[in-house]
Amino acid sequence: MRQTGGTFGEALRELARRAGVEVESNDDDASRRRREERETERERLLEALRVAARLFHEAFESSKHGEAARAYVASRGIGGDVVQRAGVGYAPNLWDALSRALLREGVSLAVAERAGLVGRRRSGEPFDRFRGRIMFPISDLRGNVIGFGGRVLPGEKLSDDGTEPPKFLNSPETPVFSKGANLYGLTNAREAIRSEGHAIVVEGYFDVLGLNEAGIWNVVAPLGTALTREQIQLLSRFTKQIVVVFDGDAAGERAALKALRPLLDGGVDGRVAVLPKGDDPDDFVRRDGRAVFESLVKAALPVLDHAIAVEIGRAGDTIPGRVRAAEALAPLLAAVESRLERSLYVKRIAERLTLDENEVARLVTGAGVGASDRATATRVVTIENDSGRPLSGATAVTSKGISVEERLVALLLECPTLADRLNGAELRFAFRQGGLVDIVERLQQLSHERAEAPATTVLDEIEDASLKARLLSIVMATPRTSESGEAQIARELEDCVARIRNDALKVEGSALKQAIADAQAKGDGDAVRRLLSQKAELAKRLTDTHHDSLRSGLKGKLRRGNA
Repeated sequence: MRQTGGTFGEALRELARRAGVEVESNDDDASRRRREERETERERLLEALRVAARLFHEAFESSKHGEAARAYVASRGIGGDVVQRAGVGYAPNLWDALSRALLREGVSLAVAERAGLVGRRRSGEPFDRFRGRIMFPISDLRGNVIGFGGRVLPGEKLSDDGTEPPKFLNSPETPVFSKGANLYGLTNAREAIRSEGHAIVVEGYFDVLGLNEAGIWNVVAPLGTALTREQIQLLSRFTKQIVVVFDGDAAGERAALKALRPLLDGGVDGRVAVLPKGDDPDDFVRRDGRAVFESLVKAALPVLDHAIAVEIGRAGDTIPGRVRAAEALAPLLAAVESRLERSLYVKRIAERLTLDENEVARLVTGAGVGASDRATATRVVTIENDSGRPLSGATAVTSKGISVEERLVALLLECPTLADRLNGAELRFAFRQGGLVDIVERLQQLSHERAEAPATTVLDEIEDASLKARLLSIVMATPRTSESGEAQIARELEDCVARIRNDALKVEGSALKQAIADAQAKGDGDAVRRLLSQKAELAKRLTDTHHDSLRSGLKGKLRRGNA
């Protein structure tokens, strides 16, 4: 049986309901009552959202309030057929237009609030969450409206205090809506995705509608977040090939790069198509036409090939640049399931960056074992410092392989006040996982601002759900006694910093070794002397790091001995 969404049981009950057949259940009375209550609540919320979608669409199509919205959508080249099929609407710029209309339709404000349509001021007074916005209904696979995205209509003033409202606003998380688990346009796109054999993922609502207007229907968009594993799993029901096409600017490139790891982990054939600088899919297809856009999609690179091209392009000819490129690529290579494929990519990167292949392979291993190994590997991980002593508190963590960088960030989440002890610039050089450095720097910023609950704030801001869960699991997997306080965490932090710094210096040493060999082969004596001088300086830094690590361990022993 092909499911349209939800669990198999839900799909079965839905089919039975349509056919008027009563399905027997083995649930006990209490379980059945709870299920019925949940289903009743869900039906109430879906009805409120369905009514709201109709009201928004009517306001867009026929009201005086909707004139400017109709003109703006038309100026974007979106015709009436696409507007109708997508159910595009308009939320008037009034505080209670929707609230009053819902009450007239028999929808209570309490239900509207739980559906994410109405908010409340501190005084308890209700207000419409969406005002002065073009509205895009978001549907589940059964066609139920489960939420909305709203774009500010240019020229609308939405606040009395002069503050700039967000350009896009999505429904909040509700019992029927989750941003990270749904996709805009999938209801209309799924049959085209099946027939075309691939899904196109773009960045925004108008990108979807613009491509629809050009006759391209196998297209969806995430809901204001980076592409998530849940969204990839949703798409994989209809195709195994997913092509990411984001805007040709810096923000679009960042969005595409954020999608790479979920695509690799999702077990799909992920690809990336690069638009010309300054273009978005909507602009591109209007100017160059459907055929040219489709040829761009067909030429999309596999995700790793795209990442390699981007990082090598950024690396330049400097040794630090080449090292950073290898370190940025290592976590992506670690996610490749096939060991043979992984080894071929390692070889290619080593050749393109003129680095030692064994050192690149070591980087990949350090970034985490491959996805196929992670699926079956649950083991005790022991992290040691350079003296061979296990890091205190870092042993007996039963989980997927834990990198030292992840351990360091988890420690800071336990004790955010220690973030100020770290040198952000040095960590950005030494860390292999750039996203973790962003977390450290955000903790430092919040610490300086004396913000309340900085760890909670940072965790809430992490878009990658798997990274958030992983960091929390590392924190929770390390038992603490009542005597374990900031001093112990500080010692562990020192150990982690020493290990990270040492690893980075070793990688830099490998790159220097390769550069010296290249210079010797070319007979470039000046370059050899310069590089040998750099190598000597690096050896001194390695020795200093090792001594710092030993001193850190000795201080830890003395503290524990005096305790």
